Amino acid sequence: MDQKLTGDDVRITRAIVGALRGRDLTGFELWRWLGPIHGSTTQLTEAALYPTLYRLEEAGLIEGHWSEDERTRRKYRMTTTGRLQADAQGWNDVASRRRRGEAGVGGTLAEDGDWSWPPDQAGQAGAYPDVPEAPSDSPEAIAAAAYIRALDASLQLSAVYRADVREEIDDHLADSSARLQGQGIECADAMDQAIAYLGPADALASQINEAQSTDKRLDKGLSWASAVGMTSSLVGLALCWFLISFFLLIGPPLILGIAAGFGARLYAPSTAELHAQAFGLAGWVGAFVGARRSLPHLAHRSRRSERSLWRLWALTGAAPLTLAAVILPVGLDPLSAVVLLGIPAAWVLGTLRPARLYGPTITTRGGAIGVAIVVAALLLPGARTWGFDPAAGPAAASPFTGNVPVQVTWNGSQAAGTWRVTMDLSKSPGWHDPRVELWPAVRSGVGIGPDRKATAPSLTSYSGSVDLTTLPRSVTDWWATVSAIGPDGQRHAIDASVVYGYPVRGRSSVAGWLIGLVHR
Repeated sequence: MDQKLTGDDVRITRAIVGALRGRDLTGFELWRWLGPIHGSTTQLTEAALYPTLYRLEEAGLIEGHWSEDERTRRKYRMTTTGRLQADAQGWNDVASRRRRGEAGVGGTLAEDGDWSWPPDQAGQAGAYPDVPEAPSDSPEAIAAAAYIRALDASLQLSAVYRADVREEIDDHLADSSARLQGQGIECADAMDQAIAYLGPADALASQINEAQSTDKRLDKGLSWASAVGMTSSLVGLALCWFLISFFLLIGPPLILGIAAGFGARLYAPSTAELHAQAFGLAGWVGAFVGARRSLPHLAHRSRRSERSLWRLWALTGAAPLTLAAVILPVGLDPLSAVVLLGIPAAWVLGTLRPARLYGPTITTRGGAIGVAIVVAALLLPGARTWGFDPAAGPAAASPFTGNVPVQVTWNGSQAAGTWRVTMDLSKSPGWHDPRVELWPAVRSGVGIGPDRKATAPSLTSYSGSVDLTTLPRSVTDWWATVSAIGPDGQRHAIDASVVYGYPVRGRSSVAGWLIGLVHR
């Protein structure tokens, strides 16, 4: 054990460990052998029996297991650690010790609180009459069920161990009542007396909680849950990121093609900001899965209930995830920043909705909701503001829908910071003098268009090469138009698209982005 026992504790430990040398006993059988009715200088109350057994089990001296005999019962046996401790301390098998004094019920021991039982009990430990199980609507069954429900309501253990305690205490009540009935007590009175021996359900539950939910078990649970959470999060993040990247590869061209067939102009950028957002969305899934998978393992290993652990586990995971989201060195726009900060929120949500210990991580309904959220977040162009990036080209120039057939080809040159624009008006007699104009663009809802307050384009080019590096960085979106002089001698805009890019310098993380907002 972690600490040296003295006084009453060491005598109780000595008695229980000694009683289990060479035999497996239920809790009630131990009580019949070692309880005050058989005499001792130390009183081990019946209410303290199971908390004591659970403490010795946590210390590694004994271990409980379910045994299939005439009926399934939880029994205890001495462990190797318990045997070594008993040998080192000189704790003999109490069954083989000879009583000093009268060998009858109620006898006492002459020296230092040793425990034993009368000779007529040896070999039939915990003997009690075989009493038929009471009907579920009988007074004694109703009383026992009410006690077990009250006990369960006060237990703060994980589901598996809470069920073990319920069944073990229920068996103890049945055995105790059967013993009392064998002494001539009526069934209902026997059950009431058996319940009284165990004491109030909430008091017993409090002692059991304290005995089972130790700091040592919590530390082990935290270590194991951390490994499960990290592994599950990384697997979920990698898988989701792969699926989102695949969607970004085939999704925008497909959507743009469908929209173009209906004459719609869509803005579907593919820039560093969008991929940072995709990483953040994958982080949502990874954090949610990690928390949902790890909390049940933490509860099981620490033997504590999930509801008593979720605040601790939510904070344990959310704190480092928040720090990582704030300092993660990626290009950001406002929506991507919000998405990254949503990663710790997804962890907290996962702790609120933990999975079953060995059940499915994601249900069909939950998976459908997750896919809908991710797709919706990826299809919100109006919520994103982009900086200018010479390396990125217009997102599929919208086809001209008027009466002038025009062919416009956009080719970007990252090294030169220019766009190569080819305009073919050979099939449009009377049209000439094409040029490219870039106007500041503004957003309205999910739409984007030229800034109506601008009186002149920020850049005009009559040649095939458009030098975009001269554009001011204070504007994050640009409306690019291709115009030409028509047969009427007037200049008309015959095509348009959007130029987008990377965020303003110095905003490479959420922290940098927030600092940039403060100093703007």
